[in-house]
Amino acid sequence: FPLTTQEITKAQKADYILKHYFKRNMVLDKGLKVSSVDDTHVVCKDSRMVIPKPLQNTFHPQKQ
Repeated sequence: FPLTTQEITKAQKADYILKHYFKRNMVLDKGLKVSSVDDTHVVCKDSRMVIPKPLQNTFHPQKQ
């Protein structure tokens, strides 16, 4: 199954660099913003969710 928005947000909040973007009044780097997707706040760059390194190459096998 694909990653859920909640899984991505949880990993972003655990990431050393990305977790700071969830603080109030945080100055974001160019192209980054916190967006609301499925009623969950996620860090996005150029309208795409930023996937933290630990979740990259994560394979979710389908149940058969």
